[in-house]
Amino acid sequence: MHVIRNTGIIQRILAESSTKKIGICGYDRAALSLEKLLHNMGADVSIFVVLEDDYEDYEDERVIGVEGLKDWAKGSLFLIEPHFARVYVKYKHALRDMGLTEWEDYVHIFSSTIHEDLIIKHPDWLDVNLGVLWKQDQDGFRIFGSDREDAYTIVTLGGSNTYADWLVYAKSWSELLYEKFRDNGRENVKILCGGAPGFGSTQELMKFLRDVVPMKPDLVLCYSGLNDVVDSHGDFCDTGSGYPFAFPRLLQRLERFAEDAESRLPLYIGRKSEQSVEDIWILNQKIMHFVAQEMEIEFYTFLQPMLYYRNYRIDPELAVKLEELKKNDRFRYAFEHREAFCNTVKERTAELDYIIDFTGIYDGYSKLFIDGSHVNEWGNQIIADRIFDFIKQKLTGSRQNGSD
Repeated sequence: MHVIRNTGIIQRILAESSTKKIGICGYDRAALSLEKLLHNMGADVSIFVVLEDDYEDYEDERVIGVEGLKDWAKGSLFLIEPHFARVYVKYKHALRDMGLTEWEDYVHIFSSTIHEDLIIKHPDWLDVNLGVLWKQDQDGFRIFGSDREDAYTIVTLGGSNTYADWLVYAKSWSELLYEKFRDNGRENVKILCGGAPGFGSTQELMKFLRDVVPMKPDLVLCYSGLNDVVDSHGDFCDTGSGYPFAFPRLLQRLERFAEDAESRLPLYIGRKSEQSVEDIWILNQKIMHFVAQEMEIEFYTFLQPMLYYRNYRIDPELAVKLEELKKNDRFRYAFEHREAFCNTVKERTAELDYIIDFTGIYDGYSKLFIDGSHVNEWGNQIIADRIFDFIKQKLTGSRQNGSD
């Protein structure tokens, strides 16, 4: 039995969902809770496989019997088995008899967290501005550290690489950054992690203006860049096509509402912009920095590292996963465009001291990336260490210049 720890299984499933259909074994509480989790993360479930012969009695048309797996071409489906060992063994034998191979065609991911408590922790809210809201401790933020009113307050923004509640039991870099402050005698620090899966720089900007500015934190740290590249091509997101405010998860929800309405209304996504993805990313950082200055908030953006750029050593296991991702047009384009994006951004922001190049922090390392985008806890620790050192230098420089 495989248990979720730092293996990145959920991220692996999300990666598989870009090239294969996703199925779940069973149609019970565990299976439906897992479906809810995956749906929140952007991966829809195509089928539920049950052992019962009377599977046709289920009202959900996605429910099929094990024999129905014969209709799926080898390699087109990835199955997930979320049950206790005794149930898992039954499915394992059935799947094996169908010629399916564990870890290649299916995976067992039972965790005690795949129950209703998980859904309570991660409700699928619809954010009217940003799409899906993954509620954390407080209004979309996960809080680490001091609860004192005079605490030095830091807000972190970004996508899933900043998000603090991935189901892999790996500490986020925001939590590890707080621990760095605590271990260095700065316990009166509070970090509010506002990263969210799938967020690009335009969503980061909107969350900053709407939710962060009214908090009046001392410092805002944005770890960004990758999602702008990934979502800059294909039907999933129209950012690269000139519609930076057309957020895919929000559009998907609105389209479903429109389909359910008696009179379907067309969705308007704004005027088309001729700006490139690099233009959009840089402009969003400039706007956040300008507003932060006006509100006397310290602001910094870290251009995040990306695979196939700089000198990260890709291990053989990861290389296989990446080759599969390259078969998907959207991800292949993203891999090919990362170098151009990073080089352009770095060249055009070289004089801006609030945009920091982090693209090389993993140079020489291996076995940090667990898929095409995300890193494990060791990777998050490197981010936290580097950001802590950067903040420390900035604070030291401010004191040397006679400021607070």
